[in-house]
Amino acid sequence: MRFSELAKVAPADIPAGSIKLRGQSVDIYRLTSRDIFRLMQSAPGVVAAWNDEDDGASGRLIAAIGNAGPDVIDTLFASGLRSEVSEIREATLCLDEEADILAAIMEHSIPDGILEKILAGLQNLEAKAGVEVLKS
Repeated sequence: MRFSELAKVAPADIPAGSIKLRGQSVDIYRLTSRDIFRLMQSAPGVVAAWNDEDDGASGRLIAAIGNAGPDVIDTLFASGLRSEVSEIREATLCLDEEADILAAIMEHSIPDGILEKILAGLQNLEAKAGVEVLKS
């Protein structure tokens, strides 16, 4: 078992990793089934895209997350940071900070095979849009 997979089976109340945010180290927690169900209820389009398995599935998943709106993103971040949605909103995160948080939550919560597909979809979007979403 790879260590990255071992972290994904750690108890949900133990940080699975951390990121630097505004000069501070912030703990990242893996998502629980409760978190996933909460997101599923608020964004059924994300669930439909998640279940797709063809070559364009990762791009549709990213698009579905984007179309889900800020409430779903705030809920996802609150789950992965173990904070309240109101705290996430008050922080007024910039796009770079949001990308770092999202990448860390995905890294520590999503099985590697699926994560690789999502990251490939993000790289494809970067190439099409001519912008950098993922930091090297």
